[in-house]
Amino acid sequence: MNEKNSKIVFHNIFGEGVVLETRWDGIESRVKFRSGLCLWLPTKWLKTLQIEEKELDIISSRRLVEAFRLGVVPHQDIESFTFGRAYEIDLFQKALDTII
Repeated sequence: MNEKNSKIVFHNIFGEGVVLETRWDGIESRVKFRSGLCLWLPTKWLKTLQIEEKELDIISSRRLVEAFRLGVVPHQDIESFTFGRAYEIDLFQKALDTII
């Protein structure tokens, strides 16, 4: 599987990972986790994470490129551009919850 077609999954113990391959008609999946572990696990133990893809219009795209060229954060379009940070946001949220 190439990176474009790879499936991002979540496991309750090992966290977020990418499915590298499957065997036995999809019953087991080999997953490379963020921690570096690479394990064969039953596919039913994995939850597929959906990444919402949003297409930017030409004006938003140009604003982003110009902001990056200037070395600033593109505040107007940052939410459309930022993705794949659920793991980090969850870590911060848990840390904040323990403090409060």
